[in-house]
Amino acid sequence: EVKLTLDVTIPEAEPPFAKAIAATVVDTYVPLKVACRALGMRVSVFKQLVGSLRVADERLAEPRGVDVGLQLMQPTLRHSDGYQLLGYVRGVAAGGQEEGKDEDDTGVKWFDGDTLKIVGDVADGEARDEGQDGDAFVGVEWEFTTKAVGLVGEYVRRFPEVAEGLDRLGRMRAYDLGDLLGGPAGDGEVALARYEELADWLKA
Repeated sequence: EVKLTLDVTIPEAEPPFAKAIAATVVDTYVPLKVACRALGMRVSVFKQLVGSLRVADERLAEPRGVDVGLQLMQPTLRHSDGYQLLGYVRGVAAGGQEEGKDEDDTGVKWFDGDTLKIVGDVADGEARDEGQDGDAFVGVEWEFTTKAVGLVGEYVRRFPEVAEGLDRLGRMRAYDLGDLLGGPAGDGEVALARYEELADWLKA
């Protein structure tokens, strides 16, 4: 009877491919006010551009409102979930802990009754009551990656009338297409043509 002794080395299990890739990605985040200062933009305008920005016109596919915001952040409405897009934006709660990482994680509100959850995180996305203001930017220190800041800058470079209109009109649930994209005269035909350009750019 012949006995063989084998020395076998069992390699350690490799981490999942997606996790290995994610571990190599380091995003640089800057505070909201720093992002706005870099772009020379009011905070209120920046907030609308990174979120949901609805325009209305009877000639649009959805006359009551079409979203032309970057949608890096969205509120939870009664019929749909909200989110913040990882790699572009994150909310840091008081004390420096990233929103959605604590034991009582709940997301944040944009408007009274709206909630926010984190896409791709372990957070459960339930709603946290943050006070009477109802603004997602209240009580949370929002930070944006340089990629997000650059995207907002490109939006405004291509469509400066949008930022100018938001600055002039203030915050609204939906904007008249002519008021926002029609130039100083509010020209409806000009507005429609610019909207089509904007819609194509957002899809690209």
